[in-house]
Amino acid sequence: MLRILVFLTALVLVVSACGGGSATPDTETEGASASEGQSEAADPDEGAGVGESEAEGAGEAEVAPAEEADSGEVEAEETDAAAASTTEPEASSGAEDQPTDSTASTEAGTQAPAADAEGDAAEQESDAGGADADNTATEVAVAESEAAGDEYGPSEPQNIYNDLGIWMCHPDKAAADDVCRAADKSATLLGADGSATVEPFADADSSIDCLYYYPTTSEDATLNSDLIAGTEIGTTVSQTSRLGEVCDVHAPLYRSTTLPALLGGVEGDRAMAREIAFGDVSAAWDHYLQNSDPDRGVVLIGHSQGAGLIRQLIQEQIDADPAMRERLVAAYILGSTVTVPDGELVGGDFENVPVCTTAEETGCVISFSSYVDTDPPGADGIFARAVGDRQAVCVSPAALLGEEADSVFDSELALRETDPKPDVSTTWARIPTLLDTRCVEEGDHNYLELSLRDDSPIAPFNLAFLPRWGAHIHDVHVEYANIARLIERQATAFTAN
Repeated sequence: MLRILVFLTALVLVVSACGGGSATPDTETEGASASEGQSEAADPDEGAGVGESEAEGAGEAEVAPAEEADSGEVEAEETDAAAASTTEPEASSGAEDQPTDSTASTEAGTQAPAADAEGDAAEQESDAGGADADNTATEVAVAESEAAGDEYGPSEPQNIYNDLGIWMCHPDKAAADDVCRAADKSATLLGADGSATVEPFADADSSIDCLYYYPTTSEDATLNSDLIAGTEIGTTVSQTSRLGEVCDVHAPLYRSTTLPALLGGVEGDRAMAREIAFGDVSAAWDHYLQNSDPDRGVVLIGHSQGAGLIRQLIQEQIDADPAMRERLVAAYILGSTVTVPDGELVGGDFENVPVCTTAEETGCVISFSSYVDTDPPGADGIFARAVGDRQAVCVSPAALLGEEADSVFDSELALRETDPKPDVSTTWARIPTLLDTRCVEEGDHNYLELSLRDDSPIAPFNLAFLPRWGAHIHDVHVEYANIARLIERQATAFTAN
């Protein structure tokens, strides 16, 4: 909860700095690839990534870029998202904690991710352990690169990813320096009968990897964030650290579009900013391929801006390459729209990578954006929208597994409305009877609908973020445990094949 409050406060401060409620995010940030026609309507990918729990999903709330413009959605969505973010003050109710500023880098090209500021800031606080060592290593690496006259942007970013200091999470890092493994991931299982059971968490020695790209979360006052971990830590811990039980997590820093840029408070070439971010994402992918076992499978997972960049990565480097597709266990493109022709499983954004239809299918994509049943997207919801003969993909991991939604939230966030509160001392609360989820197709939208259950062991808390944004910042957490179990099933199938 603290993380969420942090994000909200940060967003409000950024909006104020950008000129009050009139600031509008640039829909081009993520929309660099909009020319493809995907049209993610406003590419929510770059959208604000405030997370339901920044505490729990710190950094989920990103402002999605309009990068998906290829599906024919509508780039206007980004503009809308930007406008929506200007009304964020309502979401910032109670925002007491201000996200830590990660503007330590003085590099001209550094810019911070814009949408996940909330989650990142929150997680930043709890995940600070090991950050100092990483930040020092990163600063040294950047300084050495600059001294040598190297560019670590789109031209030669690979050079930077050879340094483990640029990775927040990586199997080759010492556990104490890896923010994912060092984080406290234990949870309290809250049952419908009022029981509260602590569930210890242990990272596993997995047969596959998860390569994660975070959403917009940086508060750097530049178009792109720097390569020094700040709010990105909290968001990364929130959205991926608990996947350590099913895969080895790789989480690189990348120069994402920042929250100030998203809200229009920073002038500059948004297309170039997107290119810089994608250059880093691509370089980290190249580094992974060059330094990993070629027989080892990989899950690509990201939220909002990070998810939109994964979509672009698949389009440009994986979709047409059979060898690359063979290594893909699955792609989890969350909080960013993927489109297919109406009634089809492939042929829209991707020509060869299909939508996942079973829990054992590999080489496929999982994608959804969530809205609360009491606040549906309507005609102008920013996420999960496609127009023309396209349809937004909605795949519920819980449904593929034949399960009910198994939510994991930051415990402070989840229990903020509950009185008396159950005895919960862990960072996380797992609440399998909190929500019912299902994919709903309505108008141009195909989204994951969230309904609060009557037998929930806790009092309802507001999952909606901003008008037209739905529950964007909570996308990962509403089916967090289901996502982990689905990755585990896919990993087993991949290994067997």
